[in-house]
Amino acid sequence: MRSVVLNNAEYLEENGMYNPIKKESSYEKKGGTYELGKDGMSYPTFNFIEKRRKIKHENYGKLHIAYLKMEHEEFYIELEKENKVRQKQIEINNRANRFRELKTPRYMKGWRVTEELKMNDYNEWIKLMNQIDVVIEG
Repeated sequence: MRSVVLNNAEYLEENGMYNPIKKESSYEKKGGTYELGKDGMSYPTFNFIEKRRKIKHENYGKLHIAYLKMEHEEFYIELEKENKVRQKQIEINNRANRFRELKTPRYMKGWRVTEELKMNDYNEWIKLMNQIDVVIEG
């Protein structure tokens, strides 16, 4: 980690991510960081999209448990007796996330969704990433 001055502000730089030392905006106070664009300007990193996806996919375990309660009550009761409901929920989330981690890069490669596209045409990148989500969820 090193200290860097960009656009009259001081940042700590690590792996291409710039974390402001003096947090002024609500984005920065919530942990927002910046990336350096090709034009030398600093732009907010859009990691909130990945956080939103992660939260969304943690619901698979909850949905599976709800399904077990309604459709396989005896199995659900056994899990409850053994205090394994949360363990089962985590297992389902992990399996869903592994599936997503395997499939997303394959679709990104096939559809030519690259970091270069993200930097040059962010709206197109978002559109394609959302389409990939729909296909994987399908």
